[in-house]
Amino acid sequence: MLIHAQGPTGEILVVACDADRNLKVTSDPSAPLTITLQPSTAVNSTAHEAAHVLKSSAGTLRSCFIQFDPATPSGTYYVQLIRDSAIPADGSVSFHRPPFAVAHTLGQPTQFTFDEGVAGMTFGTGCVICVSSTQFTKTEVLSAALFAGSVL
Repeated sequence: MLIHAQGPTGEILVVACDADRNLKVTSDPSAPLTITLQPSTAVNSTAHEAAHVLKSSAGTLRSCFIQFDPATPSGTYYVQLIRDSAIPADGSVSFHRPPFAVAHTLGQPTQFTFDEGVAGMTFGTGCVICVSSTQFTKTEVLSAALFAGSVL
């Protein structure tokens, strides 16, 4: 499939999908400048857990979905994106961004999603997601949630 579009300065853009299913945008056929949007990799929990390594090396986080276990006690929990290549011990950690507060009620499968868009959030060392009972230090909540991430 081929789509023709107009760029921000009036140039003609050609959008096509290559044999590997990458989307390519070309602005000038005589001097091709091609941007490839790579498909992301799904990273999913297989059981309820406190933390999950989304990627153990440099990369980009596109989105993440968290579903709390209904058996987790009621309370405010903090979803943390930690700058690390493995799940660190409880205590002081370095965050990619401030933790997100999530109010959870016992018996409910509380769900939380964040979307970083096509560009995503880049990180240099790795990315771990964690449910903590404390906001600015890591205090794991055992078997708290399922995680589903989309990373490059």
